[in-house]
This record gives sequence, structure tokens and C-alpha cells, in this order.
Amino acid sequence: MSTSYAGWGVFKASGTYNLSTYAGGNLKFWVKSASTLKVEIEAPAGTTRTQLIASTGGVWQEVSIPINNFTGANLSQVWCPFKVTAEVPTTFYIDSVRWTH
Repeated sequence: MSTSYAGWGVFKASGTYNLSTYAGGNLKFWVKSASTLKVEIEAPAGTTRTQLIASTGGVWQEVSIPINNFTGANLSQVWCPFKVTAEVPTTFYIDSVRWTH
């Protein structure tokens, strides 16, 4: 049985980021996808918090996810501030990823 997926992310090579000042803020980015995507942060390493975003119908759309939606994330120990994956073979595009207050 073969498993296929697509993914992209940002990880800290060593240590973690302290992003606790962004609690109450948003994770924002632009996306273009014909598939549902999983948006994840790891805080701390090995502890993944996930939010699903629906297909954008293949057109660019700005997404804003409240940081508080990543329930239980330890924002003072963020190893991966952004990861996006699809559980099916697909192509998707990501641009202008940022954490905002």
C-alpha cells in the first residue's frame, strides 16, 4: 500500500521560538489549493496542533486563523511556527506567511 501526501513548513534548526506575545493574534497567509489542507504548529516539538482549511477552489485566498484556535500549544516553546500538508496527492501554493498581533 502506498501513501502519498504533500507538505511544506518552517522549523527551527535548534531550540525554539518564544511567540507568546502573539497569543490573541492570528496566523495569516495566502493559499491557492483545490484540496483541503491541514495547517499545523508544533509547540513544543512533537506536540502538533492542527486546523483544517477548506479548498479555495484553485484561486488565491487570504486565510486568518486565530492563534488561540491551536488549543494547548505552548507558545513560549514553538519549534514549528507553520506547517501545511495535504493527505492526498495535490499541488498547492502558499505565500506571505506571518503571525500578527
